[in-house]
Amino acid sequence: MAAATTIRLVPPSLVARALSIVMSGIPAAMIIAVPLGSYLGEVASWRSVFLLATALGAAVFVIQALALPRLAPRGEAGLDTLIDILTRPGIGAGILAATLVFTGHFGYFGYIRPFLESVTGLGAAGVAATLLAFGVANYLGSFASGLMAERKLKLTLIAMPLAIGVIGLLLSVFGKDVIPALVLVALWGFAFSGVPVATTTWITRMVPDETESGTGRTVASIFLGITMGAAGGGLVLDLMGAAAVFVAGAIPLVLAALLIASKVRTGAP
Repeated sequence: MAAATTIRLVPPSLVARALSIVMSGIPAAMIIAVPLGSYLGEVASWRSVFLLATALGAAVFVIQALALPRLAPRGEAGLDTLIDILTRPGIGAGILAATLVFTGHFGYFGYIRPFLESVTGLGAAGVAATLLAFGVANYLGSFASGLMAERKLKLTLIAMPLAIGVIGLLLSVFGKDVIPALVLVALWGFAFSGVPVATTTWITRMVPDETESGTGRTVASIFLGITMGAAGGGLVLDLMGAAAVFVAGAIPLVLAALLIASKVRTGAP
């Protein structure tokens, strides 16, 4: 709902920039929540972490209720609406591409810790520092990707998954050394920041009359990609080892970039 709400709060020319600001909350939360949750779990208990999350959720509910303007519904949607969206030119290919991108990314991300431990040889502190680098780069990249998507949406849609795929292949080769691994993971975090921003900008631009249904359908495909990436990455890890995960994950990412380049429309250069 965040994207569908955001685009109704700003002029069309500022949609990509507004989405990048909203989406920056995700990596910001990752940077804050992981160390804070770990610390509180150590000094108190895991229950205190869940209670704090509940309190924060309640506070956000109240803030949203006070700060967001009332937005009247603009129509009704059913299953036939979702089917109609998929039959529009280029939409099905774009949603399939999003599924492939998240399959590759979460094939990587779900198994980054065993890779850093078994291939790079990092301990718990080193893994935490590397993931922090990923989160910080991802946060900074959210703003840069908003500007990119605003100016060259299709190029952003193609470049980000292609970059992640290449980075994965480079990690499989050079990830045994600490500095290259740290740099590549940070670059990966920066590149991935453009994926949710560009994907959301694309679907809201292509189905402006059905933004809620369009973003909902896209999110469903993303969760399918996460599921396949987690399952596939685990299978590759068991059969071939951690480095092979980053080779296998590059395949759907490169396929997604090719699919976007050949089949996906953006309504702009």
